Amino acid sequence: MADVERILIASLLTDPSVIPTLSGKLTVSDFEDPISGKAWLAMQRMNAAGRAIDVLTLGREVPGLSDPTRLLTSLHKAPVDEYVEIIRRQAYKRRVISAIDTLSVSIGQKDEPADILNAVQSTVTGILRDTGAGGELVTLADIAVTDDAVTGLPYGLPALDAVLQPAQPGNVYVIAARPSIGKTALALTIAEAWSFDSVHPVLFVSLEMSAQQLLKRFLRHHDRSDLSAYNLSIYDEARATTALLRSQAARLKLKHGAIHAIVVDYMQLLKDPGEPENIRVSRISGEMKAIAREFDCPTLVLSQLSRQSEYRKDGKPKLSDLRDSGAIEQDADGVLGLWREARSSPYLDVAILKNRHGAADQTVRLDFDLEAVSVG
Repeated sequence: MADVERILIASLLTDPSVIPTLSGKLTVSDFEDPISGKAWLAMQRMNAAGRAIDVLTLGREVPGLSDPTRLLTSLHKAPVDEYVEIIRRQAYKRRVISAIDTLSVSIGQKDEPADILNAVQSTVTGILRDTGAGGELVTLADIAVTDDAVTGLPYGLPALDAVLQPAQPGNVYVIAARPSIGKTALALTIAEAWSFDSVHPVLFVSLEMSAQQLLKRFLRHHDRSDLSAYNLSIYDEARATTALLRSQAARLKLKHGAIHAIVVDYMQLLKDPGEPENIRVSRISGEMKAIAREFDCPTLVLSQLSRQSEYRKDGKPKLSDLRDSGAIEQDADGVLGLWREARSSPYLDVAILKNRHGAADQTVRLDFDLEAVSVG
């Protein structure tokens, strides 16, 4: 490996004009040989300063550097991009090995399964994120083209899609209601829309209902032959924590390359430890936001409302009704509050209580069958 790195430095000495084209592709930490790494850093500085770069001038900047150009006399010189790619791949491999070694030590100091899974997930996330020096320069025109394009996931409900922007990667959306109003039915309807013909899976975390119960709801409106059209993965562990949720998301991402969206039913049932309850829920809320950004997908989280809305004449929920924590309001990019005028009402009212990227304080009325999965 050290020879490849020295060959790269030798190649750059024979043609320093290519140095600027490589500046965003290699870092000093990519080099296993410290002398070659120092040489690469020195060459970038010298090139930026407009100084001449040759064996003599570089040798003055890097003590201990021998003349690497002699390596080229007995080799067929390849394009520098080939050497760069070899160095980057080997550097990545070394980082993965180092991360695994660190993880092994960390696991030896933990006893709880959730803590172990969390350590594994953190390591895997770091490995997936470590793809070398990244980032590109973009112009305002480039951004404008991207910004004009329709991005995100529509909710599959025309009335909602008319007033809400599509759900964006890295954002958290909360559906909040009192029990038996229809949170799960609405969330499952949205999950169906998101998972239909999707290349990547939607993860549905069900803490209250089993996968079999969700399937029965689904089959009220779909044939079994329809199931293959929905890329929906259900995790129905009633004792799940945010650490276990994260580990399941990591498994899906490793298997499929990405996650289309995450749905959690519902937040307060996650078993993360903590006292008092508002502190525990605040921590979970922060984790939901971190998970959304970590897996770069929209995350829909269900939440209970306090009883305050039931005491109002119109029954309409407010942000202050979010149960146990004001952190939910702070962390969420959008909050939908659900209520019905009467338990037997065929309509579900949806109040847009928060909309970070658009107008709020709107109400949408949906046809609703409490026993159904789909909402129209």
